[in-house]
Amino acid sequence: MDITENDLQVLALFSDGYDREYYIREVCTHLPLSHGTAQTVLVRLEEKRVLASSQHGKIRLFQIKPGEISIQYFVLAEIYKKIQCMEEHPSLSEVMDRVSSFTRGTTLLFGSYAKAMETEASDLDVFVAGTYDEQEVAKIGEMYDVEINVKAYPETAFDQKYRSDPLVREVKKNHIVWKNAELFVRAVMT
Repeated sequence: MDITENDLQVLALFSDGYDREYYIREVCTHLPLSHGTAQTVLVRLEEKRVLASSQHGKIRLFQIKPGEISIQYFVLAEIYKKIQCMEEHPSLSEVMDRVSSFTRGTTLLFGSYAKAMETEASDLDVFVAGTYDEQEVAKIGEMYDVEINVKAYPETAFDQKYRSDPLVREVKKNHIVWKNAELFVRAVMT
């Protein structure tokens, strides 16, 4: 398998909402990639059947191509995003690992940390598509002196029924999957 960090960065960009189309220059404005590098990555991902493109005048638009290979590549992208967060915020990683041990279903970090806009006063916004132990999570918050806000939805939170829900849409756009990345990717891509 031939996958680079540039590939993962591009895939992570497409994972913000899983529904956007990007043209080459737009990818360059969001990521620290040259035009040539962005084009090479996008074309390579299209050749691998992860992305599809369409021509609109002189502009070539890329979007996610549905399929099992895309799902697996986006699982890698979600893991990449989690690893980046863990490296940048080791103490947050420790808290989230403890929190996720008391969740059942898919667990995501959203809000300021997922948007890379956190401050020292930021709380942890956690989305659980499933259930969680409220008392244990509260204990973890006290232990680490951090406010942990958990929003719990049914395990089917990313199915068609909830697609118009404002919180689900926000989480789908800006998230870091902490637990069950494949379940999340399969739900948002189908």
